[in-house]
Amino acid sequence: MIFLDVEMPNMNGMAVLQEIRELENKHDSSHQKRVKIIMVTAHSDKDTIVSCIAQGCNDYIIKPFDKATVEKKLFSRCNQETEVSGKPLAASRTDTNVTANTAALTYNAGTGGFISSVVTAVPSPGYHFVRWSDASTANPRTDTTVTTDVAVTATFASNTCTLTYNAGAGGSISGTTPQTVASGADGAEVTAIPNTGYRFVRWSDAITTASRTDTNVTADINVTAVFAPPTAVKDWAFYE
Repeated sequence: MIFLDVEMPNMNGMAVLQEIRELENKHDSSHQKRVKIIMVTAHSDKDTIVSCIAQGCNDYIIKPFDKATVEKKLFSRCNQETEVSGKPLAASRTDTNVTANTAALTYNAGTGGFISSVVTAVPSPGYHFVRWSDASTANPRTDTTVTTDVAVTATFASNTCTLTYNAGAGGSISGTTPQTVASGADGAEVTAIPNTGYRFVRWSDAITTASRTDTNVTADINVTAVFAPPTAVKDWAFYE
């Protein structure tokens, strides 16, 4: 097994990877005898990862990484020779005990990312992985004891959220709007201020306090403050 850095002097890792695979093809190496190559790269962009996979790497590690990441990759590679329908699986998942040759394993990417051929949900720049559509948060994921088709979608979320507070007719907003906050962070307080002769009713998301501070924000917020003129009330004492 080789850990191969993409960026190296004189000859980069991609060129080394290609030369190794060409030598193996020239000598007709079987799949089991081919050296396992894990690319090490600081590039998390789709093109770099796809290029590594296209050249024949078995897996990849994105810098910076820790000991646990390396151990996980080693364990995955050493236990990865299981085959489904006669085709070897990629490093980041192992589908075993598939009971039908026609069972299909399908992994889709939602908006904000893509699925590499090693079945890892890779977020695009500015996004992070959240979960799979079957509620699994494993990434990479391993599906075992497969007895039926698997079709799941990776969910990604933006690393930042935009908080927009609008004022409806009859009032204004005190505070910063829009706001950009990190996913999971808190926004700053804003207050809906009614004009003279109007009163605050509610926000369009049903919050009824004029001042609000949105906390633990994980998605964009776009709300409008609703105002109304005061209800006319007769002064019955005038008529007595």
